[in-house]
Amino acid sequence: MKLAGRQRNTACIFDLRFDVDYREPHGGFRPVKITYLWEENGQPKEDVHIAREPRETYAIRCGSRPLMKSIVLELAE
Repeated sequence: MKLAGRQRNTACIFDLRFDVDYREPHGGFRPVKITYLWEENGQPKEDVHIAREPRETYAIRCGSRPLMKSIVLELAE
């Protein structure tokens, strides 16, 4: 851990910064489930995708201008 900062007086610390180089011992990618909820012309729409690779991409095609409601990201079962 590296601590860098400067002190203006004895009561306050300004520009405090901590830098930590940390690698998770058993870290890595796990599949995630991504759920998009939106509306098109007042009709609710949903798309569920399970990403199995960390750099995976995909597209959602909309018939008209969408109104985004929510995005849910959770671990896939």
